[in-house]
Amino acid sequence: MPSVNSSPSATTQLSAPSTPKSAPTQSTSCAEQIHADVFGVIMSHLTPKDRAHARNVNQEWNHWLNQGLGVPAHVQVPHLPRAELQTFLGSTEVKFARAVDVSCFRHIDLTDAEMASLVPSRKVRAIDLRLNNKLTSAALATVADRFPNLEYLSLHGCNPAILSGLSSLSENANNLKRVMLSHQGDYGCAAITTFIQESGSQLESLCIAGFPTDSQPSVARTELPEVIAESCPGLKRLALPWHRTLTAEQLDQIVEGCPELTTLHVSIDQLSTDHVDQLLKNNPGLSFLFLNTSYTGSDGWTDLESQYGDRVQFRHSVLPWWEDELAIS
Repeated sequence: MPSVNSSPSATTQLSAPSTPKSAPTQSTSCAEQIHADVFGVIMSHLTPKDRAHARNVNQEWNHWLNQGLGVPAHVQVPHLPRAELQTFLGSTEVKFARAVDVSCFRHIDLTDAEMASLVPSRKVRAIDLRLNNKLTSAALATVADRFPNLEYLSLHGCNPAILSGLSSLSENANNLKRVMLSHQGDYGCAAITTFIQESGSQLESLCIAGFPTDSQPSVARTELPEVIAESCPGLKRLALPWHRTLTAEQLDQIVEGCPELTTLHVSIDQLSTDHVDQLLKNNPGLSFLFLNTSYTGSDGWTDLESQYGDRVQFRHSVLPWWEDELAIS
């Protein structure tokens, strides 16, 4: 019997096809891929500014960076001169990220014109715009247009003028599930109410931080809990910090209208321990995280904490809980 090596057909099958000298072999392609993977790991440990400088090393590095190698899942926009900032917002750093942090905690206060530089991306799932006081509704129109797969948006502490752009999200951001909003007194409440009525059915987590004012609350602000109860059947986490007009009846409406709720963060100004005790007994999957700056450990609330353990907590800030609950993996 002839050996395998002596068989012409076997030789034809086992031999590598002839290729032009300029074309990479399979082993060369594998080596290049390994180098690219290692390059991506190294680049992921650098700052965005350092990755930008790395582009100048050679053409291959620039090519790999253009493919998104080394871009972390969570990109924090660095503190850059205005001209460089616009370039960064239109770069692959943003295009290949899953979450983009352009909050003012990063020492940035963006304008609508700078937001217009955002590169379109179907990968971006989250954007944090907290405390940007110069943005208007035009910025939200840009976000809705550039990031069609957006799931998480934070506008906490932004100029209330931006809230009139929530209609753009209702029209275009069909995947939006987690939202953090805030209003100044009554300013912005009407826009938030309309947004909830239009998009509430897709929301899973909602935080509305209403910064208190000395004026009497409007009807829109007073009835906000009722709108949530009617419009958000799939809600799992709800925070209404500083909404001190929340009544026991409205709380019941929320729990009934949002049967999937697991976490509530509310003010206890209008609530009694007996009422909360009954709600917890009737809804074993529900936890409360209360916010009340006047709480002193009296009036039976301490007993409620002892009885229910981690299901009842008092916090003076909603942000740590919110960021933990809504972290983008």
